[in-house]
Amino acid sequence: MAIHRIRRSRREDSSTPKPKVMIIDDDFTLRNALKISLRDDYDVVACASGDEGLAKLTDQFDTVILDIKMPGKNGFQVYDEIKRVYHDLPIIFYSAFQDIMESSALRRQYKPFGYVDKNGDSAALLDLVKKAVAHHQHLLKIKKTINTLKSTSHRN
Repeated sequence: MAIHRIRRSRREDSSTPKPKVMIIDDDFTLRNALKISLRDDYDVVACASGDEGLAKLTDQFDTVILDIKMPGKNGFQVYDEIKRVYHDLPIIFYSAFQDIMESSALRRQYKPFGYVDKNGDSAALLDLVKKAVAHHQHLLKIKKTINTLKSTSHRN
């Protein structure tokens, strides 16, 4: 990943809380570069292992950027554990190890929100994070509307 190619953007409305993004990656340099790149627009929590990420994950997060090959639990195991609890949370696989599983097979089996190669264009990752956050926030609004409608119909 070319760290110098990551561009930061400014949030237009700083009065609302920033969306929360979790990075789970054992590579210290990459993890911190991503955190710096995302911190203007997002509240970023960076974790060095799958276990650390799982321990810190709450329903307040809008997306997870997840490395695949890590010591301890690999990204696939972490993905499965996250999805058991947070079904709708978008997870983006971000890995340099394409030989683990072909990208199309990975997408069919795990159905991540997206997959980005670490050696690819970093702008693609930033764009995907933006889309994942928007998608998750849209789902939350829909769920809130449904719950409001249900509670209204129960009172009538």
